[in-house]
Amino acid sequence: MKKKTLPAPHQVGGMKLEAMPNKADGNIISWQNDKTDYTVSNFKDPLDGVKITTSFTK
Repeated sequence: MKKKTLPAPHQVGGMKLEAMPNKADGNIISWQNDKTDYTVSNFKDPLDGVKITTSFTK
């Protein structure tokens, strides 16, 4: 996580992660870039969610 960062949200952004191991249904990362909203969900490992969200480029 030190090498990758999430895009700074323009106005809105957030992350909700479940504390239970391997429970994917509550994991959500969302952010806004200009007028586009992004949401990544249903990943079991929180680090996988961060990797997915940091892979987005314009």
